[in-house]
Amino acid sequence: MDRTIHMSERKKNVLGVLSFIPLLTFLTFVGYFIYLCQPLIKANTLFIDHESLATIMSNHYPTLLVLSMLAFFTGIIMLIYYLVHITRLTSMNSGEKLAWMVFMVTFVGISFPIFWFSEIRHEPEHLPIYPDIA
Repeated sequence: MDRTIHMSERKKNVLGVLSFIPLLTFLTFVGYFIYLCQPLIKANTLFIDHESLATIMSNHYPTLLVLSMLAFFTGIIMLIYYLVHITRLTSMNSGEKLAWMVFMVTFVGISFPIFWFSEIRHEPEHLPIYPDIA
C-alpha cells in the first residue's frame, strides 16, 4: 500500500538550509582550530612543537569539544533523516538508493547539500512513498 507525502516548496527550502548545517558546523570547527594554531603555523613549528599544540588544544578544549559534538550530532541527525527518506521513496530504484546511501555514509557533511540539489529540490509536491522502511 503506497502513500504520499506532502513536500511543499517551503519545506524543501527549509530542508535545503538544514542540509548545510553539518557541513558549516564542521567547517567552523576546522576554522577555529586553524585560528588557534596560527602562531605555530606562522613559526612553521606546527608539526614539530607538539607540546605547544597540546597546550593550545587543552586551553581551548571546551570550545573544541562543543564544536566537534555539534558537527557530529547535526551530521548524524541529517544522515538518519536522509537515509529514511531515501528508503521510503518509491520513485527511486534500489541500485540508486544504495549508491546514495553509500555516498551519504562515506561523505557525510558534503553529501546532504548534493542530495538536496540533485534530488529533493526537483521532487514533486506530492511524493509517493512506502508506508515504512522495512
